[in-house]
Amino acid sequence: MKPLENKVAVISGASRGLGRAMALALAAQGASLALVARDESALNETAAEARALGVPVETFLADLTSEDSVTALEKAVIARFGKVHILINNAGMNLRKKIHEFTLEEWMKVTNTNLTSVFLMCRAFVPHMKGQGYGRIFNMTSIMAHVSLPARTAYSSTTAALL
Repeated sequence: MKPLENKVAVISGASRGLGRAMALALAAQGASLALVARDESALNETAAEARALGVPVETFLADLTSEDSVTALEKAVIARFGKVHILINNAGMNLRKKIHEFTLEEWMKVTNTNLTSVFLMCRAFVPHMKGQGYGRIFNMTSIMAHVSLPARTAYSSTTAALL
């Protein structure tokens, strides 16, 4: 038996980069996967690789900045898997601009994607994790939570807030 067999992981931002790598690592350890992203094509590629490792995998397209979308995602994941043990909040974005060049809409897009989505996902899935004797939440941030670079104000602010 693999260490994560009979465990269900929800991974946002699972279509590429760290999200994809974490999905494949968890699949290799036996976890069933609920993969969430906006890029359907890339998400399907991640899912195909994970399924090749012999685990149940389902893909979900969702706007994690929308309360209604996250509620629908929660219902769909629970309908498919019945439970959740691992939540990885990995979805994020960065707009590289000087602070005085940001519109409020752009600032809110980064903030809602990087920070509000984590609140919405935790609020949706933590109740399903309670009382099972096993639960893990990983909120991915960046080194830029500690040391920023020019034109990364919104990104660094949101990763620091999450940290």
